[in-house]
Amino acid sequence: MVDFDISPILEEYSVKYGIDKGILITGAVALLAILTLIVVVIIVFRRRRKRKKVAIEEAREAPMAAITVPEPAPEPKTEIKVTPKPPEPKPKIVKENVIYQSPDGNVQIIVRYKPVAVGRVEPEYKLNEIEIVGEDISSCLNRINSKYRLSSITIADSEGLVVGSTSSTPEEDAAHAVSFSLGAGVGEKIDRIELIGEENSYIFNVRYGDAKLIVITKSRERIPEKYLNMLEKDIKEVLGRTFSFSKETSH
Repeated sequence: MVDFDISPILEEYSVKYGIDKGILITGAVALLAILTLIVVVIIVFRRRRKRKKVAIEEAREAPMAAITVPEPAPEPKTEIKVTPKPPEPKPKIVKENVIYQSPDGNVQIIVRYKPVAVGRVEPEYKLNEIEIVGEDISSCLNRINSKYRLSSITIADSEGLVVGSTSSTPEEDAAHAVSFSLGAGVGEKIDRIELIGEENSYIFNVRYGDAKLIVITKSRERIPEKYLNMLEKDIKEVLGRTFSFSKETSH
């Protein structure tokens, strides 16, 4: 360490410029303090700068943290529902027949009907247990009336002549039956006409020998196909029995 004494310099300046030596010492101390402070500030500033530089370099050398990028959420699936087209309704089968036409062609009566399934059975309909006996057509028809619970039954030929009946208006019923039968082609195009109303009517043909007879029956109940066939059979038997008896008695 080198000792440096500034007293001679201060005395020289004091004598030369006429300044008190104490003031010069004080000024020198203050200047020295200021210089020391400046040096300390410079040293501190350099240290901080060095530390900051080291921190930056360490940060550069440190491995970068992995950045996780979230995957995009899947788009919602659109569900497509296909509604099948409803089946088209089947057209109703309707048949029609012209049953009457005036001579001048201005008036027509047309019957429209749906074919009825063969073999249908109405559970409420029941036959009365009655035996069809007798040689007289009127008594036999009355028994048939009771057996099948009919309102009336009329049998006529193709000209409208009444053969037998239990109706109060047999000629009128016979005329209607002949008109309907010939117009609709009963026995040729169709087997039977069924007119449904408050009182149901059934028109059909039966044959006895060479003669074609027309039958019209009326009932407040709807007669199933099975019993209509039985009714037709009973009428044929009655006609065969009563006509044979009439021929025998006439001889």
